[in-house]
Amino acid sequence: MAKRVKRLLTWLGSNAEALIALVLAIVAGTLGLIGVAPPELVDSATLATLAALSLAVLRDRWRNESEPDVRAAALVAKDALLELPEHIARISAATT
Repeated sequence: MAKRVKRLLTWLGSNAEALIALVLAIVAGTLGLIGVAPPELVDSATLATLAALSLAVLRDRWRNESEPDVRAAALVAKDALLELPEHIARISAATT
């Protein structure tokens, strides 16, 4: 149970901007549709929602562009690990 909570909190932290934008859009849209909020407030909430979404996109893009070397290294490691059973079999055959 503690792992689930930790995983959920990690996910919430990494997606905070998108979640804030979603909640803000739902609240502002609902208040605007039922006529409780003035149009100026709905317009401001729309801009805040777009700003939060922009932050989420920029952070995601930065995260993806900042780690190309890590991805390349992971692909090389994957290829090496896929060849490992064959090498182990040859070593085992040579030592027996």
